[in-house]
Amino acid sequence: MSDNVIEQNQSARSELHLFIFEGGSAEPLYVKKLEQNFMGGRISVKTVFDAEIYQLYELLKNEDFALDIVNETDNGMLYISYPMVEAIRHYKDMESFKELTVKCKRANCPYKDDCEDMDACMKEPHYKTVVPTESRKQLTNINGYTREVWQELISAHVSKMNYLVNGRFELPDKIESQELIFEKQLEKHILHKCPKVAVLSAFPVYVLDYFGADALKVKLETT
Repeated sequence: MSDNVIEQNQSARSELHLFIFEGGSAEPLYVKKLEQNFMGGRISVKTVFDAEIYQLYELLKNEDFALDIVNETDNGMLYISYPMVEAIRHYKDMESFKELTVKCKRANCPYKDDCEDMDACMKEPHYKTVVPTESRKQLTNINGYTREVWQELISAHVSKMNYLVNGRFELPDKIESQELIFEKQLEKHILHKCPKVAVLSAFPVYVLDYFGADALKVKLETT
């Protein structure tokens, strides 16, 4: 799973938010295009930890969390893309995206020894190679992410989040916590004999948190 730690101040939209990414290639580019074509300008400072979130946690733990970090939660906010950053472009249309899931765990699957399809499952291509073949071609090139593209992707992902949490595939009326989203992923998809996750990107969920449900609805309807 891809994890982004985002320090944010909801009370002051003019202040820049600090994004700490696991990876240094795709994530900053997506945020840059999101800022340019949907957010209305620069909203962030971007940095890369270049390691997994677990290693960042261990580093903070070893420092007794005595680092100079400021926001509403003291330790920042953790946003998770399921299964990874490529989820933002794993999209063809709203109808197919609603139920789109992918396998997770694979070699680490606790049920692999009892699975009749284990050999075939282990031979399946990595998610990163599957996404380009199952996505709209326009989404391959991040430079083509216009405002209209972002509007569709954000609508799709926040509706998917609402569907996962509340059973309604429509724009949400309120913000949902990352903890609740994860709990619903566990309940509905991960803790099953063939573990899966509902494809869901962290970027649109962050946008929902940033603007709030009502303001985001207005922004998504504005051309």
